[in-house]
Amino acid sequence: YVAQLYHRISKIEWDYECEPGMIKGIHHGPSVAQPIHLDSTQLSKKFISDHLWSLVDTKW
Repeated sequence: YVAQLYHRISKIEWDYECEPGMIKGIHHGPSVAQPIHLDSTQLSKKFISDHLWSLVDTKW
């Protein structure tokens, strides 16, 4: 249930089979689907968090 709720809010389809240290998925935005490909070994947790939150649509 929680995973479904996160998916509904964020509209991110995660790739759970990617290599360790990588964060991959597809963000289904309002106008276009956008791939997500982040290397967590090269980027800070704050940057990753801020980037992912910036994808969430604030218009309800």
